[in-house]
Amino acid sequence: MAADGGETPLAVPLERLVTDAVSGLPPGSTYQITLPPGGERASLVVPVRAVAQALRAVVQNAVQASPPAVPVRLRVSRADSGWQFVVQDDGPGMPAAVLRHAGEPFFTTKPPGHGMGLGLYLARVTVSQLGGRLDLASVEGGGTTVTLIIPDLERADVPVAGAAAIGEAAG
Repeated sequence: MAADGGETPLAVPLERLVTDAVSGLPPGSTYQITLPPGGERASLVVPVRAVAQALRAVVQNAVQASPPAVPVRLRVSRADSGWQFVVQDDGPGMPAAVLRHAGEPFFTTKPPGHGMGLGLYLARVTVSQLGGRLDLASVEGGGTTVTLIIPDLERADVPVAGAAAIGEAAG
């Protein structure tokens, strides 16, 4: 059964999901990943490619907002019935008027040619379709924090993601 309208959920190691999501970032991207104790052995059941793309979009936005060589922080922790992914940057933050529109389709503050304003929107849609949520907090001059709460889907009869790259495994 496809949870997101097309992709079948798979059991995937948490560490692999996070590593594959950030491996698609542009060269020179700096980030720190913090997994919970035992996180290297944890797994979750999700539509792998969709969740990795959603996470990548959020981290990439944070990388683009942060000053060069200042790492974006990605902290993963257990949530009630799933996982919480918190992405923090040290960028300029967003004024309240911009924050109100962040995540709307085609809304962007980036210069032409640097984004269409769909990454955050698609990340929010993906997480919502799974029964989770995406929360934004930003302080002008103080950076932005994006929190994705992603439920762990039912494990009954769920295949395990193979050794292929996530994009191939779920392709």
